Amino acid sequence: MKFPNFLRIAVNQIGGTCELGVDSNGKLKFERGTERGFIQFLSEMFHFSYELVRPPDMSWGSPRSDGNWTGLIGMVQRGEADMAMCSVIITQEREEVVSFTREYDIQHVIFATRRPKNLPRIQSIILPFSFQIWLGVLCLLIMMPVLWKYLLKVKTDLGNCYMYVLASLLKLSINIKCGRSYGEYILLGTWFWIVAVISAGYGSVFLSFLTLPMKEDVIRDVPRLAKAVAKGSHKCYAFQGSSAINSLVISSVEQMRELGASILRIHLIIEPSVEAVKSLPEEKNVAVIGASPFFISQFHNELTLSKDFFFQARIGIALSKKFCCKEILDRKLLQMQQAGFFHEWSKRSRYSSFVKSNTSDSLTMESVKPIHVEELFGAIRLLAVGYTVACFVLATEIIWSKFKYKLGNQVSAMN
Repeated sequence: MKFPNFLRIAVNQIGGTCELGVDSNGKLKFERGTERGFIQFLSEMFHFSYELVRPPDMSWGSPRSDGNWTGLIGMVQRGEADMAMCSVIITQEREEVVSFTREYDIQHVIFATRRPKNLPRIQSIILPFSFQIWLGVLCLLIMMPVLWKYLLKVKTDLGNCYMYVLASLLKLSINIKCGRSYGEYILLGTWFWIVAVISAGYGSVFLSFLTLPMKEDVIRDVPRLAKAVAKGSHKCYAFQGSSAINSLVISSVEQMRELGASILRIHLIIEPSVEAVKSLPEEKNVAVIGASPFFISQFHNELTLSKDFFFQARIGIALSKKFCCKEILDRKLLQMQQAGFFHEWSKRSRYSSFVKSNTSDSLTMESVKPIHVEELFGAIRLLAVGYTVACFVLATEIIWSKFKYKLGNQVSAMN
């Protein structure tokens, strides 16, 4: 059977895959995206012209209570379009109302959250060591002055012994007058080895934290997201007309079913566009479900992508049940896959989006900045706290000494 000379193709705007524009005649056209090369390949192969149409609700399609569908699937079902493209996921429910070609791509359905913010600089002083190690260092600061005082027989008070221990931890030179027994040498030598390990470990990690700012923790796996949404601490959005919601609702995993139900219950639905994703509040507790190519191509270094995925989606062309040439189209799609054409178009599209998003991010001499006060604010704050405590203690000692002196004079006068 001869392939049609003209086709009406239903499409949807999705960054990196189908980026649409309008020509001088006011008609839709492909501007960029993976499926721009795909449709050009098919039109040249089968010698047909086409017109792009777009659903009013800008969705892929969801079933209505009357049996009709919305979005791309609805346009094909009603005969308003001969086929539908732009990352249409093949599902059993959709195959009941439209036909699908063989899959030409496999996509991971993931979620994205905002980029983690930098932690306060003062935490770079504390975080190089865990709580257990800090507790061990504190125990050493308490125990070692006593050991030095009584085992090394240092002829000074405990306050000076404490300062000696603290100075050695800070890699400062100290002058201790002690005996010459082997036990004392072993005690000091062991301590200096421990100090070397502690100081070197802390210094290396501390410098790395200053070089690369520490980031707050964000959820990046599906089980944690499902638990957070169930607790009410997070919100999870999905694209309008996407099959991901229905796939979650009918999932065999209870957490996934609860996640899908919460999206429908609160109606956390947004349009499948870059603007809609960017309009979400800049909060730590917001996630968006979508296909990985969309997030990778449109939000490079802007969003944090999940490490795992909800499921793998088979992508195909939705056809009218009356379409004549599905078998011929399937054969050409198989040849296209085997030749690696679609994979090459995907790489070119991702590279184009990557270059576009990084044109203003290139490192230049103007972008290299010197260290500012904010970079060392944690150390400055710690110094200020220490000096404040020292001034308070000094003032207390002065007042106490004057009080003792006055009290002594009063006792002497009474005698």
